[in-house]
Amino acid sequence: MFTIGLFAQLTGLSVKALRHYDSIGLLEPQTTDPVTGYRYYAAEQARDAATISALRALGMGLPAIREALDNGAPQAVETFLHERAKQREAEDAIARTVQDLLRGYTELPSTAVRTVPEQKIVSLRCTLSLTGDIEESLNEAFAGLLQAVHDAGCVPLDYWWLSFMQADAGQVAMTWAIPVQSLPCEEIPIDYDAGFSLTVGVDPEHEETFVSAAEAPSQHEDFVPASPELIALLTAGTDPQGEIRQIYRHRDGQILLELAVVH
Repeated sequence: MFTIGLFAQLTGLSVKALRHYDSIGLLEPQTTDPVTGYRYYAAEQARDAATISALRALGMGLPAIREALDNGAPQAVETFLHERAKQREAEDAIARTVQDLLRGYTELPSTAVRTVPEQKIVSLRCTLSLTGDIEESLNEAFAGLLQAVHDAGCVPLDYWWLSFMQADAGQVAMTWAIPVQSLPCEEIPIDYDAGFSLTVGVDPEHEETFVSAAEAPSQHEDFVPASPELIALLTAGTDPQGEIRQIYRHRDGQILLELAVVH
C-alpha cells in the first residue's frame, strides 16, 4: 500500500488532485484509516491514476475521463482528439473570417443614392421572431411565391428583394418582393404558412442609399458577422428606422447582391 504522498509522486498527480478525485468518486483510495483519515492506495490503482494524469494533461474534462476509465481510454482519446480537431477547424475558420472583416472595416466601401421608379410587385409579408429559425420557412415561402408568379403569367423582372423593418421587441417585419411586368388579373393561388400574407400592388417611387455587396461573410453558429457593406450603409447617415433591403440581381448567369436603405 502507498501513502497518498508517495502515490502522487509515482503517478504524476498532486495530493490535492487525489483528494478531489476521492471526493467525487473518480479515484477512491483502497483504504482510509478511520482514526487518522490517511488515504492508502494499492499498486493496481496506479494504472488508473496515471491514465487520469495523462488525460488531464491532454485537456480532457473529468466527466470524459470517468467515461474513459469505464469504457477504454484509447478509444476515448481518439474520439476526444477528433472532436478537438473539428473545434480547431471551426475556430480557424472564424479567425479567417474575422481577419477578412477587420480588413474590410478599415476601408469601408462607398455608398451612393439613386432614385428607383415605381414598380409593380407581388410580395409575401410576415412578422417573425428573431430568436427562431426563420431561414428555412422564408426560403420555402419564397420558392412557392416565385412558382405562383410564373404560373399566373406575371413575368418577373431580373431582380427581387428581401426587406426588413423593425417591429415589436424581438421581432422583425420581413417582405419577399418580386417585381413583375404586369399584375395578375386573378388572385394568385399560393400555399404558404400561417403568418404570411400575400400582397399584389405597387412599390412607389423612392430614393434609396445603396452599396454593392461582396459575398456574405460566413456564419459560424452564434457568430453572425456584419459585412463591411452593411456597416458602410448604416454609417452613411441613413435613417435607422427605414426599410433595409437585400436586393438580388441577375447578371451574366450570376446573382449579385446589393444592400439598400429606403428613404
